[in-house]
Amino acid sequence: MHIKQADITHTGVLFSWVNDLNIRSNAFNSAKINFSEHQCWFKRKLLSPNSMIFIGYEGEKAIGQVRFDKERTNYFSVDIHIDPEQCRRGLGKRLLILTIRECYNSGLFSLDTSIEAIVFESNTASEKLFKRSNFIQTKHEIISDIPCNVLVYNSKIHFV
Repeated sequence: MHIKQADITHTGVLFSWVNDLNIRSNAFNSAKINFSEHQCWFKRKLLSPNSMIFIGYEGEKAIGQVRFDKERTNYFSVDIHIDPEQCRRGLGKRLLILTIRECYNSGLFSLDTSIEAIVFESNTASEKLFKRSNFIQTKHEIISDIPCNVLVYNSKIHFV
């Protein structure tokens, strides 16, 4: 597996995943997304100095994406999606760990960086993915009327 930083050429592949029923059911906005909305959102993310999107590949096939959004100094949120056809192969953990390592190696993350994942309580697969990737559940809260678990990765606790 290898990763590339996302660019505008990845618009189509990300759009092909975003309306998957499982992905939509685990998003705060569960409505289907149209292509023009996706294009605008993706361009904004690519241009934002506070967002970094990576695409994971097996050979030449894109298999998933990881996005980090800087919320404040040394604090990022994380979002991960795997190609629905590639789910249940253990690729999520490998992709997440690979992108975290890349962010530390490139200097985007420092030893003071924390990464937060907000996971619907009903999304046990994602919760397991983050826990197996050394994220620690720090709290349970209701966000937009949805029970969620908040998991955090901090390099002072775990070494990548």
